[in-house]
Amino acid sequence: MKLTIISIYYNRQNYVEESVNSLVSQISNEYEVILVDDGSTDNTLDELNKFKSENVKVITQNNFGFTPTIKKVIQNIDTDFVAIHGSGDVSLAGRFDKQLAFLESNPSYGVVGCYCLFTDILTKENVSTFGHNIDGDAQFELLNYNLFTHGEVMFKKSFYDQVGGYREQFKFSQDYDLWLRMSAVCKFHTLKEPLYKRMINVDGSVNSNAQKLYHQLLFSEFAKYCHRNRLANGIDPLDKFGMGSLLAFNLDRSALIKLWKKSVLEGQDFLIYCPKTFLSCLFRFSIPLLSPFSKVISKLFGKNRV
Repeated sequence: MKLTIISIYYNRQNYVEESVNSLVSQISNEYEVILVDDGSTDNTLDELNKFKSENVKVITQNNFGFTPTIKKVIQNIDTDFVAIHGSGDVSLAGRFDKQLAFLESNPSYGVVGCYCLFTDILTKENVSTFGHNIDGDAQFELLNYNLFTHGEVMFKKSFYDQVGGYREQFKFSQDYDLWLRMSAVCKFHTLKEPLYKRMINVDGSVNSNAQKLYHQLLFSEFAKYCHRNRLANGIDPLDKFGMGSLLAFNLDRSALIKLWKKSVLEGQDFLIYCPKTFLSCLFRFSIPLLSPFSKVISKLFGKNRV
Protein backbone atom coordinates (compact mmCIF):
# COMPACT_ATOMS: atom_id res chain seq x y z
CA MET A 1 0.00 0.00 0.00
CA LYS A 2 1.22 3.48 -0.86
CA LEU A 3 -1.64 5.67 0.33
CA THR A 4 -4.10 5.76 3.22
CA ILE A 5 -7.20 7.93 2.85
CA ILE A 6 -8.73 8.86 6.22
CA SER A 7 -12.22 10.21 6.88
CA ILE A 8 -13.74 10.65 10.35
CA TYR A 9 -17.49 10.87 10.93
CA TYR A 10 -19.66 12.01 13.81
CA ASN A 11 -23.44 12.07 13.30
CA ARG A 12 -23.27 12.39 9.52
CA GLN A 13 -25.64 9.60 8.48
CA ASN A 14 -27.23 11.65 5.70
CA TYR A 15 -23.91 12.59 4.13
CA VAL A 16 -22.10 9.25 4.09
CA GLU A 17 -23.21 7.76 0.78
CA GLU A 18 -22.10 10.47 -1.64
CA SER A 19 -18.99 11.30 0.38
CA VAL A 20 -17.65 7.75 0.72
CA ASN A 21 -18.61 6.82 -2.84
CA SER A 22 -16.26 9.55 -4.02
CA LEU A 23 -13.44 7.72 -2.22
CA VAL A 24 -14.12 4.09 -3.07
CA SER A 25 -14.58 4.93 -6.74
CA GLN A 26 -10.92 6.01 -6.82
CA ILE A 27 -9.15 3.31 -4.82
CA SER A 28 -6.75 0.80 -6.32
CA ASN A 29 -4.69 -2.07 -4.93
CA GLU A 30 -2.19 0.51 -3.68
CA TYR A 31 -4.77 2.61 -1.78
CA GLU A 32 -6.68 1.92 1.41
CA VAL A 33 -9.56 3.88 2.94
CA ILE A 34 -10.08 4.10 6.71
CA LEU A 35 -13.51 5.32 7.82
CA VAL A 36 -13.94 6.15 11.50
CA ASP A 37 -17.23 6.47 13.33
CA ASP A 38 -16.36 8.66 16.31
CA GLY A 39 -19.14 7.57 18.66
CA SER A 40 -22.08 8.71 16.54
CA THR A 41 -25.53 8.54 18.11
CA ASP A 42 -27.36 8.25 14.78
CA ASN A 43 -27.02 5.63 12.01
CA THR A 44 -23.67 6.82 10.72
CA LEU A 45 -21.95 3.53 11.59
CA ASP A 46 -24.57 1.49 9.70
CA GLU A 47 -24.04 3.68 6.63
CA LEU A 48 -20.25 3.35 6.84
CA ASN A 49 -20.42 -0.43 7.23
CA LYS A 50 -22.07 -0.69 3.81
CA PHE A 51 -18.68 0.18 2.29
CA LYS A 52 -16.56 -2.40 4.10
CA SER A 53 -14.25 -4.30 1.76
CA GLU A 54 -10.69 -5.55 1.51
CA ASN A 55 -9.38 -2.01 0.99
CA VAL A 56 -11.99 -0.15 3.06
CA LYS A 57 -11.77 -0.47 6.84
CA VAL A 58 -14.42 0.81 9.23
CA ILE A 59 -13.46 1.65 12.82
CA THR A 60 -15.94 2.50 15.56
CA GLN A 61 -15.14 3.94 18.97
CA ASN A 62 -16.41 6.17 21.74
CA ASN A 63 -16.49 9.88 20.99
CA PHE A 64 -12.81 10.84 21.44
CA GLY A 65 -12.84 13.89 19.15
CA PHE A 66 -11.22 14.56 15.81
CA THR A 67 -7.60 15.31 16.72
CA PRO A 68 -6.89 12.35 19.04
CA THR A 69 -8.66 10.07 16.59
CA ILE A 70 -6.79 11.05 13.45
CA LYS A 71 -3.48 11.02 15.32
CA LYS A 72 -4.13 7.47 16.53
CA VAL A 73 -5.16 6.26 13.07
CA ILE A 74 -2.01 7.65 11.47
CA GLN A 75 0.17 6.07 14.17
CA ASN A 76 -1.16 2.65 13.18
CA ILE A 77 -0.85 2.78 9.39
CA ASP A 78 2.05 1.56 7.29
CA THR A 79 1.85 3.66 4.12
CA ASP A 80 4.11 6.44 2.86
CA PHE A 81 1.37 8.93 2.08
CA VAL A 82 -1.80 10.13 3.85
CA ALA A 83 -4.82 11.87 2.34
CA ILE A 84 -7.47 13.59 4.45
CA HIS A 85 -11.13 13.69 3.41
CA GLY A 86 -13.72 15.73 5.32
CA SER A 87 -16.89 13.93 6.39
CA GLY A 88 -19.65 14.80 3.95
CA ASP A 89 -17.26 16.35 1.42
CA VAL A 90 -16.56 14.97 -2.06
CA SER A 91 -13.17 14.12 -3.57
CA LEU A 92 -13.47 14.57 -7.31
CA ALA A 93 -12.25 12.05 -9.86
CA GLY A 94 -8.48 11.83 -10.19
CA ARG A 95 -7.69 13.68 -6.97
CA PHE A 96 -5.66 10.96 -5.29
CA ASP A 97 -3.78 9.79 -8.39
CA LYS A 98 -2.74 13.34 -9.24
CA GLN A 99 -1.68 14.35 -5.73
CA LEU A 100 0.24 11.11 -5.23
CA ALA A 101 1.99 11.46 -8.58
CA PHE A 102 3.15 14.95 -7.64
CA LEU A 103 4.53 13.94 -4.24
CA GLU A 104 6.28 10.88 -5.65
CA SER A 105 7.91 12.98 -8.40
CA ASN A 106 9.00 15.77 -6.04
CA PRO A 107 10.71 14.28 -2.96
CA SER A 108 11.37 17.64 -1.25
CA TYR A 109 7.63 18.41 -1.24
CA GLY A 110 5.58 17.10 1.67
CA VAL A 111 2.15 18.72 1.43
CA VAL A 112 -0.06 19.11 -1.65
CA GLY A 113 -3.50 20.65 -1.94
CA CYS A 114 -5.77 21.57 -4.83
CA TYR A 115 -8.48 24.02 -5.78
CA CYS A 116 -11.76 23.47 -3.91
CA LEU A 117 -15.35 24.06 -4.88
CA PHE A 118 -17.33 25.43 -1.94
CA THR A 119 -20.68 23.73 -2.42
CA ASP A 120 -23.97 24.33 -0.61
CA ILE A 121 -24.98 20.92 0.76
CA LEU A 122 -28.68 21.80 0.48
CA THR A 123 -28.82 23.20 -3.06
CA LYS A 124 -25.67 21.48 -4.41
CA GLU A 125 -24.75 24.84 -5.93
CA ASN A 126 -21.04 25.62 -6.25
CA VAL A 127 -20.85 28.92 -4.37
CA SER A 128 -17.19 29.74 -5.01
CA THR A 129 -13.81 28.28 -5.90
CA PHE A 130 -11.06 28.46 -3.29
CA GLY A 131 -7.35 28.11 -3.73
CA HIS A 132 -4.03 29.69 -2.77
CA ASN A 133 -1.30 29.12 -5.32
CA ILE A 134 1.79 27.95 -3.45
CA ASP A 135 4.86 26.20 -4.78
CA GLY A 136 7.86 25.86 -2.51
CA ASP A 137 8.69 27.37 0.88
CA ALA A 138 5.48 28.22 2.76
CA GLN A 139 6.87 29.25 6.16
CA PHE A 140 6.10 32.95 5.83
CA GLU A 141 3.04 32.81 3.59
CA LEU A 142 1.33 30.57 6.13
CA LEU A 143 1.53 33.41 8.66
CA ASN A 144 -1.02 35.27 6.54
CA TYR A 145 -3.61 32.51 6.25
CA ASN A 146 -4.15 28.77 6.10
CA LEU A 147 -3.32 27.78 2.54
CA PHE A 148 -5.65 24.78 2.43
CA THR A 149 -8.96 23.44 3.59
CA HIS A 150 -8.14 20.37 5.66
CA GLY A 151 -9.89 17.76 3.53
CA GLU A 152 -8.13 18.62 0.26
CA VAL A 153 -4.65 17.76 1.51
CA MET A 154 -2.33 14.83 0.93
CA PHE A 155 1.00 14.68 2.78
CA LYS A 156 4.10 12.55 3.04
CA LYS A 157 4.08 10.61 6.30
CA SER A 158 7.86 10.86 6.86
CA PHE A 159 7.65 14.66 7.09
CA TYR A 160 4.55 14.39 9.28
CA ASP A 161 6.42 12.08 11.66
CA GLN A 162 9.43 14.38 11.66
CA VAL A 163 7.46 17.21 13.29
CA GLY A 164 5.49 14.98 15.65
CA GLY A 165 2.17 14.92 13.83
CA TYR A 166 -1.05 16.55 15.00
CA ARG A 167 -0.94 18.08 18.48
CA GLU A 168 -3.84 16.98 20.64
CA GLN A 169 -4.00 20.35 22.41
CA PHE A 170 -5.53 21.74 19.20
CA LYS A 171 -9.21 20.86 19.30
CA PHE A 172 -9.62 23.23 16.37
CA SER A 173 -7.16 24.42 13.70
CA GLN A 174 -5.14 21.23 14.20
CA ASP A 175 -4.42 21.19 10.47
CA TYR A 176 -3.14 24.77 10.42
CA ASP A 177 -0.78 24.06 13.33
CA LEU A 178 0.49 20.96 11.50
CA TRP A 179 1.12 22.80 8.21
CA LEU A 180 2.97 25.57 10.05
CA ARG A 181 5.30 23.02 11.64
CA MET A 182 5.71 20.95 8.48
CA SER A 183 6.64 24.08 6.53
CA ALA A 184 9.99 24.01 8.35
CA VAL A 185 10.91 20.61 6.90
CA CYS A 186 9.31 20.40 3.44
CA LYS A 187 7.86 22.36 0.52
CA PHE A 188 4.18 22.89 -0.28
CA HIS A 189 2.28 22.83 -3.58
CA THR A 190 -1.23 23.48 -4.89
CA LEU A 191 -2.55 21.58 -7.91
CA LYS A 192 -4.30 24.23 -9.98
CA GLU A 193 -7.51 22.37 -10.69
CA PRO A 194 -10.65 21.73 -8.65
CA LEU A 195 -10.34 18.22 -7.22
CA TYR A 196 -12.36 18.62 -4.03
CA LYS A 197 -15.83 19.77 -3.01
CA ARG A 198 -16.12 21.22 0.46
CA MET A 199 -19.70 21.26 1.66
CA ILE A 200 -20.97 24.35 3.47
CA ASN A 201 -24.11 24.87 5.57
CA VAL A 202 -23.65 21.45 7.16
CA ASP A 203 -25.37 20.98 10.52
CA GLY A 204 -22.86 21.05 13.38
CA SER A 205 -19.92 22.23 11.30
CA VAL A 206 -17.48 24.78 12.71
CA ASN A 207 -18.31 27.43 10.12
CA SER A 208 -22.00 27.43 11.04
CA ASN A 209 -21.49 27.71 14.81
CA ALA A 210 -20.42 31.04 16.32
CA GLN A 211 -18.88 29.54 19.46
CA LYS A 212 -16.91 26.89 17.54
CA LEU A 213 -15.79 29.51 15.04
CA TYR A 214 -14.46 31.74 17.80
CA HIS A 215 -12.58 28.83 19.36
CA GLN A 216 -11.17 27.94 15.95
CA LEU A 217 -9.94 31.50 15.59
CA LEU A 218 -8.24 31.36 18.99
CA PHE A 219 -6.43 28.12 18.15
CA SER A 220 -5.50 29.45 14.70
CA GLU A 221 -3.95 32.60 16.13
CA PHE A 222 -2.17 30.58 18.82
CA ALA A 223 -0.70 28.31 16.12
CA LYS A 224 0.68 31.39 14.37
CA TYR A 225 2.04 32.71 17.68
CA CYS A 226 3.97 29.46 18.15
CA HIS A 227 5.24 29.58 14.58
CA ARG A 228 6.47 33.16 14.89
CA ASN A 229 8.41 32.15 18.01
CA ARG A 230 9.95 29.18 16.22
CA LEU A 231 11.04 31.41 13.34
CA ALA A 232 12.45 34.08 15.69
CA ASN A 233 14.32 31.97 18.23
CA GLY A 234 13.82 28.30 17.40
CA ILE A 235 11.60 27.69 20.45
CA ASP A 236 8.03 26.46 20.32
CA PRO A 237 6.18 27.91 23.35
CA LEU A 238 3.74 25.00 23.52
CA ASP A 239 6.52 22.42 23.47
CA LYS A 240 8.57 24.27 26.10
CA PHE A 241 5.92 25.58 28.48
CA GLY A 242 2.87 23.44 27.71
CA MET A 243 -0.53 25.10 27.99
CA GLY A 244 1.07 27.68 30.26
CA SER A 245 2.28 29.34 27.04
CA LEU A 246 -1.28 30.58 26.55
CA LEU A 247 -0.63 33.12 29.32
CA ALA A 248 1.68 35.06 27.01
CA PHE A 249 -0.68 34.90 24.02
CA ASN A 250 -3.06 37.71 23.12
CA LEU A 251 -5.70 37.76 20.37
CA ASP A 252 -4.88 40.73 18.15
CA ARG A 253 -7.14 43.12 16.28
CA SER A 254 -6.70 41.39 12.90
CA ALA A 255 -8.34 38.25 14.28
CA LEU A 256 -11.44 40.21 15.33
CA ILE A 257 -11.58 41.79 11.87
CA LYS A 258 -11.71 38.32 10.28
CA LEU A 259 -14.77 37.39 12.34
CA TRP A 260 -16.36 40.77 11.65
CA LYS A 261 -15.94 40.33 7.88
CA LYS A 262 -17.51 36.87 8.01
CA SER A 263 -20.37 38.22 10.12
CA VAL A 264 -21.13 41.00 7.66
CA LEU A 265 -20.92 38.76 4.60
CA GLU A 266 -23.14 36.03 6.07
CA GLY A 267 -25.50 38.21 8.11
CA GLN A 268 -24.79 36.35 11.35
CA ASP A 269 -23.08 37.57 14.51
CA PHE A 270 -19.94 35.46 14.88
CA LEU A 271 -18.47 37.90 17.41
CA ILE A 272 -20.94 37.02 20.14
CA TYR A 273 -18.39 34.99 22.14
CA CYS A 274 -15.52 37.46 21.83
CA PRO A 275 -14.42 39.46 24.89
CA LYS A 276 -16.47 42.63 25.18
CA THR A 277 -14.17 45.48 24.20
CA PHE A 278 -15.01 48.81 22.58
CA LEU A 279 -13.85 47.48 19.20
CA SER A 280 -15.79 44.21 19.37
CA CYS A 281 -18.95 46.06 20.46
CA LEU A 282 -18.53 48.53 17.59
CA PHE A 283 -18.09 45.67 15.13
CA ARG A 284 -21.18 43.89 16.46
CA PHE A 285 -23.27 47.07 16.20
CA SER A 286 -22.29 47.46 12.53
CA ILE A 287 -23.21 43.93 11.41
CA PRO A 288 -26.97 44.42 10.86
CA LEU A 289 -26.28 47.82 9.27
CA LEU A 290 -23.79 46.48 6.73
CA SER A 291 -25.10 42.99 5.99
CA PRO A 292 -27.74 44.18 3.47
CA PHE A 293 -24.83 45.41 1.35
CA SER A 294 -22.86 42.14 1.61
CA LYS A 295 -22.53 41.64 -2.16
CA VAL A 296 -20.89 45.04 -2.62
CA ILE A 297 -18.74 44.61 0.48
CA SER A 298 -17.54 41.16 -0.63
CA LYS A 299 -16.06 42.79 -3.73
CA LEU A 300 -14.23 45.30 -1.53
CA PHE A 301 -12.97 42.65 0.91
CA GLY A 302 -12.03 40.20 -1.80
CA LYS A 303 -12.38 36.44 -1.62
CA ASN A 304 -10.05 33.53 -2.30
CA ARG A 305 -11.52 32.84 -5.69
CA VAL A 306 -9.47 31.43 -8.57
